[in-house]
Amino acid sequence: MCAVDCYPGAYGDFAVAVAPDPGWIYLNYSFFYSADIAETVLQGSVNLELDIFSYVNLSMGSYTFEDPVLGAHFMMAVLVPLGYVELDATVTDGITSLSVSDDETNLGDISIIPASFYWDHDKWHFNLYETIVAPTGQFDAGKPVSMGRNYWSFDTVFASTYLNPDSGREFSFAAGFMLNTTNKDTDYRTGNEFHIDVMFNQFLSESFGIGLHGYYYRQTSGDKGTGAILGGLEGESAGIGPSFIWLPKSRGGRFFVSGTWLHDIGVNDSRMTPTGLSLPWVGYSATTDFLQIAITVSQKTSRSKRWARRSS
Repeated sequence: MCAVDCYPGAYGDFAVAVAPDPGWIYLNYSFFYSADIAETVLQGSVNLELDIFSYVNLSMGSYTFEDPVLGAHFMMAVLVPLGYVELDATVTDGITSLSVSDDETNLGDISIIPASFYWDHDKWHFNLYETIVAPTGQFDAGKPVSMGRNYWSFDTVFASTYLNPDSGREFSFAAGFMLNTTNKDTDYRTGNEFHIDVMFNQFLSESFGIGLHGYYYRQTSGDKGTGAILGGLEGESAGIGPSFIWLPKSRGGRFFVSGTWLHDIGVNDSRMTPTGLSLPWVGYSATTDFLQIAITVSQKTSRSKRWARRSS
């Protein structure tokens, strides 16, 4: 199981496609994820019960350059995750029963954003970037839980924001397509993945805003390889929930805290997998909860602070 990496639902933000000011920005994300699963698979011959909890602390450092590139604001970034995951599972085939418990605290897969472009046109903002997920995380094919996926992934994301600075209201989306390579230790290749996050946000004051965020995720191709013993499984999930942002006036816009809670509303598909987690030996459906807390420190006034000031 991989417990860290590119949670669907984690791509959303306030004014997600608005360019940051030139200079350094440090972001610290805390991801809390839980799932209780009870599912019948293999044409009803196997019952599966899982309890999963994970916590990931993700540090992101980015730098936005003064000079434009291709007519756009240009940014580069690195993301380093540290995580903890706990798993309790029971598999029963009507004759025998197997119980597994495991936990792991370790480094996850480091992500690099070598190029992120931001364009602006009146109230519209656009962002195009590439994320390279490197197999740097802890992985052990003999353990039920690993913090890394043990293969390279390439995630291309396009985001857009419509921002009305007079009303403080904005609509954003971030859509991406991830290409996955093969885990050579298990000869298992996870199918390619499509994901989209949609956000409606409203500032209520200069220092506080709320939003409604949702996401949809689906594998566009089935899993492959000799390790895919159950065939070409395809994951699918969707979720929705509230969000907030708080910008203390005393910090002059260089510090803010945001949070999002997403509840999986489920998709009627027996091949669904829980958000951000993958088991290489079974497919199942689940109802999950996902909580994200972000703390941002920037060298200059943040983009959201400039938006809040203009909308107040």
